[in-house]
Amino acid sequence: MPIEPWLPILKWKDIPRFFEIHDLAGTARFMKLYHHDDPMLEAFIADLLEGLTGTNPEPAVRIESPRGWGKTSCFYFLMEHEKVRGRFHHQVIHAGRFIGSDGIDTGATFRTLFEAVYGYLKECAPESDFVADILDNQDLNNYEKLNEFLKYIIATKTRLTKKLVLVIDDVDHITDEKHVLAIAVEVFKMLQQAPIIKWLAVRNVTYRNYSEETKKDIDTLFPIVYPFPNVSLSDIVKIRVSEVSGPDRINPFSPRLCQVIQQLHYGDHRKGLAILKQLLLANPPKGIKLNTAEGFIQRHIERGSIRVLLREESLPNVFTASGNVNTVLPLPLEILQLASYRRKIDDEFIGLVKQSLASKVDPGDRTRKELIQISKEDMIAAAVYLENIGIIEFNGDRIRLTEKGRITQRYAEQEYYYDVCCDLLKDTDTKHEIFWKLVLVGSTYGPMLRDKLLGQDNV
Repeated sequence: MPIEPWLPILKWKDIPRFFEIHDLAGTARFMKLYHHDDPMLEAFIADLLEGLTGTNPEPAVRIESPRGWGKTSCFYFLMEHEKVRGRFHHQVIHAGRFIGSDGIDTGATFRTLFEAVYGYLKECAPESDFVADILDNQDLNNYEKLNEFLKYIIATKTRLTKKLVLVIDDVDHITDEKHVLAIAVEVFKMLQQAPIIKWLAVRNVTYRNYSEETKKDIDTLFPIVYPFPNVSLSDIVKIRVSEVSGPDRINPFSPRLCQVIQQLHYGDHRKGLAILKQLLLANPPKGIKLNTAEGFIQRHIERGSIRVLLREESLPNVFTASGNVNTVLPLPLEILQLASYRRKIDDEFIGLVKQSLASKVDPGDRTRKELIQISKEDMIAAAVYLENIGIIEFNGDRIRLTEKGRITQRYAEQEYYYDVCCDLLKDTDTKHEIFWKLVLVGSTYGPMLRDKLLGQDNV
């Protein structure tokens, strides 16, 4: 379904921009479109500009943020900033250009740096016969031409109209951290004598997962860190909606839903915006009339979000066969429900699971003998599955719910989640009928453990 049927109901003149900023033509609108009038973003930009344009410019800077928060957009915005435009020339380089089939490619590195430096000189020294002569010299390779250009920059730095800022972007696309470090080392080695400012853009989660040794080496090269300020997906959506509507507009995305989507995608706003667009496409306004209240529409979208989040695998389906080592007992669901109360898979944990499951079936049901056969190995296998899909952190026999796990726990208690999961599953016939009966009964751990504690108090 297209989004257009929503426009009159939401009082939108057009479809909002469900994509990142640097896809837009007017990058100077960065502040307005990305996070309007946000003092933290304004302070971040001011600090970055001070480090760039101050008395002692910072020679090497690392900029960190989650995916989709606007790092690349910010670079393009800064190119147009009034304090930068006439004084600096930015070259934004995708880190993948340095990489070949076997890691860092020396030839590609020389070519990439040569093209960046030449692009800078072409703008800042357009009338230089020396630059033209070097470029046309067929006897020199890219490495030699680059060296000649760098010597020229060092010798004429006071006469060049701008300074060069070299931005290494998208290092997160490189899976081997050793290659990222090798790129940084090679860039510094090649450009160390020239007055060239170097920036490295990296997602904070990527950097956090590097080894301590790699982080120490990168910290040495890029000692100054600018963490991108926290940006709310809900606020971004409000801005985007306001761009295409008047004061009586309706925002179909509640702050609560935006927060859930932001948490499920670890702050990735690029993915979050794409999911919001999918929610409108997947939930047409069937039966919704003009002048329907915003709250009703937000609840309609929230309810429909479960199917989209499951289909996109943003929200896991805890009923899938891959996670259930036992086709009769929903062990991952039981672990998910009990994880709020117990942090260790031990005999007591397994006993509580058996007690919970037993309370959900009739005393004479033959399924009860299945409960006696639950082993610690079965529980560990189910816990490993939950760890693999990001629901829990599992170390030895200790478990802890992740943010994604807490969200899934809340959703898993809703009957509509169960209905959608069953509808999406292709393997439902592999499970015993008792499995689905046990799933439909809500969590019993809260009352069960409360009664247990009260019983202890009365002893």
